[in-house]
Amino acid sequence: MATYCYRFNVLVNGLPPVIGATHFQEVAFVFDNVDGLGYATNPFAGEPQSHLDLARLMSNSWASFVHDLDPNSFRAVAPPASSGDNDTSVPAWPPYRNEEPLDIVWEAGTTHVEADTFRAEGMALINSFNLAYGR
Repeated sequence: MATYCYRFNVLVNGLPPVIGATHFQEVAFVFDNVDGLGYATNPFAGEPQSHLDLARLMSNSWASFVHDLDPNSFRAVAPPASSGDNDTSVPAWPPYRNEEPLDIVWEAGTTHVEADTFRAEGMALINSFNLAYGR
């Protein structure tokens, strides 16, 4: 089974820019929770359409992965012309491979694929402990 990696890079409503895109902020996007149900502050309130579009794209990707083990399978289904669900201007989410580590960067309006090399040193350190712990 393929593995997929991502980096979420969106500032949501209710958090100051100094905080940045923190862990768990993508959950409202993954579940297309654009009404902010369960949040003290709706992460989408006052945000541009690109945030709503990203939520739809991310939720389609996750649902496709759950259904088909491929986050890109929703693209093969012909959506209603006005839905934007099959937006081919956004790159497909590539599988993560050790030989060519790629991830998708979820950004409102500019989602793209990048080489996952920025954390190579840290990953090498963690992997260096594998033998010490018998893994």
